[in-house]
Amino acid sequence: MAYHVSQSTINRQRMKTVSLWSLQRTASAVMHALKTVTDPMSQNMKEVYANGAQNEYYNLVSLGPEV
Repeated sequence: MAYHVSQSTINRQRMKTVSLWSLQRTASAVMHALKTVTDPMSQNMKEVYANGAQNEYYNLVSLGPEV
């Protein structure tokens, strides 16, 4: 009987842990999606970083006087 009770307690704790982990992962994914949707520059900046100076948006920005 004691073994059954301890296993039940362990399984209940395991379910709580997995549920909390799953909730954290879901919240993280939702926050990432919201950040991506609400930040319109994020996609442009990723393109600039990936393409370097060949990107037309990057070439339009003057960073200082020409030398």
